[in-house]
Amino acid sequence: IYIRSTDVNRTITSAMAVLAGMFPNGIAGKDYPKESDEVNWPRGWIPIPIHTIELKRDHVCVCHNSRKRIEIGKENLFDSFYLR
Repeated sequence: IYIRSTDVNRTITSAMAVLAGMFPNGIAGKDYPKESDEVNWPRGWIPIPIHTIELKRDHVCVCHNSRKRIEIGKENLFDSFYLR
């Protein structure tokens, strides 16, 4: 499984919450450390890496700071064949 997120704490946390809901059960000692004094993870938690890319190189998760792109997209939509 490969997970992408923007490099913003809010979106990384959201991705982790979604994954925790999708894959709730795991095996202690295999998928996550067994309970000990040092590590006390939630029971059944399976950590899955969340990948990010620095904002200036991210061309997939670019929902923010894109007012110009949104305006161009709206123009293209309203000028499209389907809305004539």
